[in-house]
Amino acid sequence: MVRQSQFEVNSLGSGKIPYSEEQVSLTPTFCKTFLNELQEFEGERNRRDYHTEELASEMARDNFRFEHLVLAQAELDGVMYRLNGQHTCAARLEFKDDRSLSKDVKLLTYRVKTVEDLRNLYATFDQHDRRSRGHIVIAQLVGFQGWTSVSKQMIKLVSQGFPLWKWEEPSERKKHDIRDIAFLLKTEQIEVSVKVGKFLTDKAGGKEGALVKRAPVVAAMLGTFAKSAEGAEEFWRSVIEGSGFLKNDPRNKLRSELLRYSVGNGGRTAAKTNLTPEQMLRLCIHAWNAWRSKRELVVLKATSKAPRPKFHQ
Repeated sequence: MVRQSQFEVNSLGSGKIPYSEEQVSLTPTFCKTFLNELQEFEGERNRRDYHTEELASEMARDNFRFEHLVLAQAELDGVMYRLNGQHTCAARLEFKDDRSLSKDVKLLTYRVKTVEDLRNLYATFDQHDRRSRGHIVIAQLVGFQGWTSVSKQMIKLVSQGFPLWKWEEPSERKKHDIRDIAFLLKTEQIEVSVKVGKFLTDKAGGKEGALVKRAPVVAAMLGTFAKSAEGAEEFWRSVIEGSGFLKNDPRNKLRSELLRYSVGNGGRTAAKTNLTPEQMLRLCIHAWNAWRSKRELVVLKATSKAPRPKFHQ
């Protein structure tokens, strides 16, 4: 079944993007220019040596399909950006003296009017190394308005927790791809999402933060920050630090449960029992609601059988 985006994900751009195409020879000189003189898009992933080595090995064995290669660049405000090909060009430079590898390949040149056009265009290219969901959302959000102060790791994490918070039913979540999620994180949900991203960047970067760097916990963070940013910061800071509460404080109970459980399918492993994402999210909601109501908790439990509880104000 073909899944189409549920939102106008390209509506933030200027529309249809014109382009031209030409044949270029993949010489060492061209590859150096393509790698070093073109502007690197801010959301570009770091070059990975292992992938460059894989491509170089394919070239050495004469298994690399140059006829399948399409390189792409885009001009914005007089600056030319590289859209793909960093690993392929780096691999080609491993064989500087081998003229047999200077094959003709296709080069596409796009003319974009806005940064949003550039983001949307960049996210569509996946030649030889498919862009992951995390990479697509990073490409869409890095450097965008409030997201400038959120690390790439936390942008990815917020995008993983967002659909669980936004859509309770799995069937509804399946309707939305990563571009839908990125669209919402840039538009109607940007305020609360950026607040959570900044909090995670500032407070959850060290080992202590590993406790909350899980999709269902981030989903709960989104729900709590949507109700009270000030209260949510106090609540989650205590959960992370493990201080500022007594034995039956809901934050203490939640911290203990997060230390006890991992995220899985709700079964048991040799190391520990795991919870489904929905169960872990509900633990967080129950703890938050009790804390906001100033109630102590002797036991913190959650069931996924009843409708998901609402977050208290």
